[in-house]
Amino acid sequence: MGVRWDARDGVYEQNYSYDVVWPAATKILEDRWTVEMAIPIGAMLFNRGENQTWGLNFRRRARNANISGNWNYHVEAGVPRRNNGPKATADFGLLTGLDLSNVNVSRRPKVETFTSMTTTQREGDLDNKFATGLDVELRLGNKWVATFTANPDFGQIEADSDDIELRDVERFVPERRPFFNEGSELFQTPLNIYNSRRILDIRGGAKVTGTGKNWTMGLLGLDGESTRSGDAQFTVARYTQNVSRKTQLGGVFINAGRQDGYNLVTGLDSRVELTQSLSWTSQYLRMVDRGERATDGADSISGMNGHAWTTGLQGGAKPLYWELDFTDISEHFDPDLGFIRRQDVIGPKLEVELDWDQIGGPVEAYGGFLQIRHFQNHDGETVLRDVDIFADIELNNDHDFGVFRRTDFRRPFNNHETGFTWEYRRHERLKAWETSVSWGEFQDVPFKGLSIEKPFGIGKRHTAEVELTYRRESPGEAGGEDEDDEDVWLVRFVNEYTFQWDGRVRFILEETSEERHNRTILFAYEDIAKWDLYFLLSDIQSRGETTRGAFVKFVRRF
Repeated sequence: MGVRWDARDGVYEQNYSYDVVWPAATKILEDRWTVEMAIPIGAMLFNRGENQTWGLNFRRRARNANISGNWNYHVEAGVPRRNNGPKATADFGLLTGLDLSNVNVSRRPKVETFTSMTTTQREGDLDNKFATGLDVELRLGNKWVATFTANPDFGQIEADSDDIELRDVERFVPERRPFFNEGSELFQTPLNIYNSRRILDIRGGAKVTGTGKNWTMGLLGLDGESTRSGDAQFTVARYTQNVSRKTQLGGVFINAGRQDGYNLVTGLDSRVELTQSLSWTSQYLRMVDRGERATDGADSISGMNGHAWTTGLQGGAKPLYWELDFTDISEHFDPDLGFIRRQDVIGPKLEVELDWDQIGGPVEAYGGFLQIRHFQNHDGETVLRDVDIFADIELNNDHDFGVFRRTDFRRPFNNHETGFTWEYRRHERLKAWETSVSWGEFQDVPFKGLSIEKPFGIGKRHTAEVELTYRRESPGEAGGEDEDDEDVWLVRFVNEYTFQWDGRVRFILEETSEERHNRTILFAYEDIAKWDLYFLLSDIQSRGETTRGAFVKFVRRF
């Protein structure tokens, strides 16, 4: 069907938002399929010169037969790994003798501009907003890329998650703004202290990223507003160096310069490949915050210092992978641009994953996952103790079964949940069923739960998906005073039609028992090479407040 997907590896993470234009052609015949791809060298970063060596691999998987193969699988191939995954680029085949000394790199700027109009009605108040912005990407050479932005759109509505949850928790949403996508994998570190989604409103910014044979570098400067700092000037600098074939060292510098102070984070990190299937990562960070700052559960304070460090081993090869970490995050370690889930914790985490494929017979695969965490605060009190176990079996008759047990101590609550899962025809998504049944206790309230997810096709271009989450909560069973059982539920319905001319319309309906809802209609016309058009109508109620809005956006690329 000509579907394409691309990503780029960093030292610690992959950049799934990476997106370049490259053609592909496919054909399905009676007894085989064929594919042709042409990936421009100028779309990648490379070393200029004669007699260059590149790594290359192809992977083919027949899911229904549970058979997969690689064009090359040789652990001594000689291409050093730059990411966490065991048996990744080290197994690539080699393209030798490449003459890249005269490769031309187009320095023609890529320009993307948008114009949008938003009308919002909230509690009777009507607000109209007109916006326009600009993004520019410029190749400086075979190793460097510069990007610039002015007033970029915060949400790329064609890609952002559009769902609500039963419980209000902060979620990590991937970045979609074009300015941040280029080279975003270079800024990642073991502890996530750079989350660009915290920057809501950007007046202007510039960024330069580069990748050489043994180094990577990124430098970013922004003037805007964030969820924590308010108006500020942000500087993010990142550098990594391969000091040997198996060792990378890195440094990071992040500063949010506010009107009344600053939030500065500096740190060092390392990754050492001990063997072909074992690596060791470490990071130490120091934070200095000056100026008035509000903290959770306390009045504003003036001046905070904090630290964080982590070290861990990652290892294994198919079918068994494991990871053991130890983390120490001090109280008030709260980077303005970070996504640090917990503060004032110290302790280990162990993860073990099993993925064992079977060829022939009734069983297709076995799987399992174990995670254990035990964190104390710096006063020696246990604040988090988790044991998460999941095991599943995949049968060749398209039925998959799983069982899970979670024990989550979050002081002062000892939450736990036990359940079963059943999935049918997972290889054919539009014909699949996924169901789970669970029971347990959350914050001293016993519950029984059921979830059902069913995508289905309505013709060749029309798809839909229904998701139901239901819980029966019984406060009285936990010592409550004559409290009745309560039904808590969420229903999500997504209906999408794709036109033959690259347009689509999506209808989203979400209703909950807690008087929250989301009703959204999105029309999108997307032409990869030239322009996009989006039109959105929404009616959202959350926390007792209803917001209705209309949004239109036009994107033009040059």
